[in-house]
Amino acid sequence: MSLAAKEFPNDSMLRELHEIRERHYEENKHLTPKERAKKINREAERFLKNQGYKLVPTKKGTFKMVKE
Repeated sequence: MSLAAKEFPNDSMLRELHEIRERHYEENKHLTPKERAKKINREAERFLKNQGYKLVPTKKGTFKMVKE
């Protein structure tokens, strides 16, 4: 039984959220901060692409989201 199941036996939503957090921690605990940031950025760009958006660089050195 997971720690989340023990802590929240009657609340399936909280149990699920804590199980997801535990899984993410286990998957990412070996990453350096730079690797973690790179992974987050890669996943965000993939999500945006799936939603029909892309990141476009601006003259200020930042990015903006635009519809593809």
